[in-house]
Amino acid sequence: MRLKLLYAELKNDSECFSAALAALGEQKSHIAVLGTTSYSWVVSYLGVVNSGSVAVPLDALLPVEDLCELLNRADITTLVFDESKAQVASEAQKVCPGLKHVISMSDESAVEGALSLWKLIREQQPGFDYVPSPEDLATIMFTSGTTGKSKGVM
Repeated sequence: MRLKLLYAELKNDSECFSAALAALGEQKSHIAVLGTTSYSWVVSYLGVVNSGSVAVPLDALLPVEDLCELLNRADITTLVFDESKAQVASEAQKVCPGLKHVISMSDESAVEGALSLWKLIREQQPGFDYVPSPEDLATIMFTSGTTGKSKGVM
C-alpha cells in the first residue's frame, strides 16, 4: 500500500464516488458511513456530501442493534461499511426496510449482495459537479446519548 496520496487523488476518488451514488439513484438520499478511520472512509464521506446527499457517520463501536436502530431513525437508504462491520450490514439488510444498497469499502465482501466501493469508483470518471444551496443538509451526527436516546443533530 502506498503511504503517499495526493490531494488530486482524493478529489478524483471522492468525485467518482459521488457519480456512482448518482448512478445508483442515491443523490439527495441519507447515506450512512460506518467503519474505522481510513482513506476509504474519507473518500466515502466526501463523496456523499459532495453528491448532494446527507452523510450520516456512525460510531463503529456501537452494538449491532443500536446501529440498525440509528439506520432506521435516520432514513438511511445506503450503508457504506468497512468489512469489520460486515455483521451490521448483514443484519441491516434484514431489519432496515428503507435500505436499498450496502457498499463495502473493500473489493470483496462477506455480505451477500454488497457492492464494492472501489469497483463503483473505477466505473466512473472524475469531475462530478454538484453545487449545493446554502440551506441543504450535509450531515446528521448522532449525539452520544449519555442522558437517554441519542439525538440526530443536523
